[in-house]
Amino acid sequence: YTIPVAMAIADAYKAPFVGIAPGAVVCVEAGQRRMLTITNFRGSAEKPITFINHNGRVDINGANQDWVGLHVVSSEHIRITGTGSADAYGFAVHNGPSHGMRIADKTRYIEADHIEIYDVGGGGISAKTNYDAKYDTDKDGTLRDEFTQYDTFLHHNYIHDVGAEGFYVGSSFYEGGAEPLLEDVEIAYNRIERCGWDGLQVGSAVKNVKVHHNTIVDSGLSTSTSSG
Repeated sequence: YTIPVAMAIADAYKAPFVGIAPGAVVCVEAGQRRMLTITNFRGSAEKPITFINHNGRVDINGANQDWVGLHVVSSEHIRITGTGSADAYGFAVHNGPSHGMRIADKTRYIEADHIEIYDVGGGGISAKTNYDAKYDTDKDGTLRDEFTQYDTFLHHNYIHDVGAEGFYVGSSFYEGGAEPLLEDVEIAYNRIERCGWDGLQVGSAVKNVKVHHNTIVDSGLSTSTSSG
């Protein structure tokens, strides 16, 4: 399977990805592209689906004002890795008005590594599911009783020169109870430089959380309370 440069949305419910099996490898073609959305992919614990750069570095340029560069939604047991070339970071996301990478909408069991994000107005990598009534099947005003974000593994990424947080993992509003809890979080071996707000933030993560071997230089540089 290959995601060509011109493809903005890779959807496992649509051709050519319908029926993609756990353990499959999806090549993301190198070159400059706009925002890429990856949605509805389901691997398994033993056989995740891997998305990897192919034939060089994938350059996601948000100059056309895409609000997020790399968007992963409604997926489970997947890995996005920039180890498909000799580049230190096979994915580059830059020059956008908001997030570099957003992992959202009930995505869990995810690994993301060897991605460089820079010169974006918002945060580097956001990994959280916001409350949305469409996911609240029992209509009780919370997702916490219906969904837990398991296994979030973010490592060997380079985040720099961003307007807000370098990493924003989990909800900041634990006491509110509307957004899901996280279990099994590991954030390791990342380099984070020159962030407007927090370098690395983890919230609502209640079990087996490991944050280690990260280098954070010059966070909290912004004098503004709004990003972008």
